Amino acid sequence: MIRLFFVCIFFSLINLVQADEYYVENFGEITFNGSFFGEDFSSSNISNSARFLNINPKLYIENNGLNYNLDIIIKSLSNDNDLYFDIKEANINFSIGDYDLLIGNSIEFWGKTDSFNLVDIINSKNFDEGLVNPIKMGEFMIKSTSELGIGNLSLYYLPIFRKNIYPSNNSRLSFSSNPDNETASYSNGASNGIHQFALRWDGYYDDFDFGFSAFSGNSRDPSFSQLNSLLHPTYTKIEQYGFEIQQTLSNIILKSEIISRYGQPNKSGNIQSYQAAVIGLEKTFYIFLNNNLDLTSMIEFTKDSRGLSSHNANQNDIFLINRVVFNDLQDSSISSILSNDLNTNTGSFIINFSRRYFNSLKAEFGIFSPINLNKDNHLSSISNDINLNFNLTWAW
Repeated sequence: MIRLFFVCIFFSLINLVQADEYYVENFGEITFNGSFFGEDFSSSNISNSARFLNINPKLYIENNGLNYNLDIIIKSLSNDNDLYFDIKEANINFSIGDYDLLIGNSIEFWGKTDSFNLVDIINSKNFDEGLVNPIKMGEFMIKSTSELGIGNLSLYYLPIFRKNIYPSNNSRLSFSSNPDNETASYSNGASNGIHQFALRWDGYYDDFDFGFSAFSGNSRDPSFSQLNSLLHPTYTKIEQYGFEIQQTLSNIILKSEIISRYGQPNKSGNIQSYQAAVIGLEKTFYIFLNNNLDLTSMIEFTKDSRGLSSHNANQNDIFLINRVVFNDLQDSSISSILSNDLNTNTGSFIINFSRRYFNSLKAEFGIFSPINLNKDNHLSSISNDINLNFNLTWAW
């Protein structure tokens, strides 16, 4: 069914370019990423460097009330000597009466906080650039959006489930064991062909920006078990109900995300329903130190009712985030994130510098430094992966 849909899109585009009136945007970017690790790994077959080449062409066509979006990722990974291909977006948008419809692959974002988005659940993720660098994969959906009161109501039907992709253990920022990316198990009502549904009502009222959401389908967070020397993922059926809110008060922003999830395995693989929340405070200092700089400082706190048995690392953590914007012609900025697990006193420090050159060229330099992660229940496998990384992106 999905292949037939993409064939229909292809022939629709051919007919479209033969039409008399249409609007076309052809754009995209090419990114080269390099990472260099400061500590040797115990296994000699693991490189102290990693390189990625991403080619990301995009196409937008508009004609007679129909909008076509195409967003493709083609990636070369130095560690696997292989090509990765994903259709992030290939969809048709149109309106019927008061309803806006989207059919096809798309990337969705839900949430308000910066450190960790609990409510964001639609898309599966590709971790091939490292466990701390997940990238969303395109999700096939039928989406309807309409006005409802002071907000918009979006309804989703997700007929196809995509498994996450995890990095092999011959690369850095990965598990200690090799993951099984070919097969997966399903339990608690989950299946590869499950019909998944979601809704989100989001809007504005006075100083508040809010959203309510619900999801029923396969979890995007599998549990793992050792099977034939591989880490084998098991996906369960879950239900999740979420609430997100943000209040803007001049240069201060208060934000929060709260979820209640049912059917999710904990770290031991046992089904354990739970509640979790992220709360944050953001303040911007304009013309910082009497210079043409803007400093935005954030503090966010995450809490999971399961404590150390949580399936993710952000169960009782505090994040300190700072971003300095230079307000120059080159869009220069510096950002940093310091995280700390209040239970284990582990965390990480990340700092990035970004600057644009010649309008279409952007350079980014960063450092990732683990802090006592050898004591962490979830991320001990990357405790030696301190690294210097850079991105060079050319956009057209």
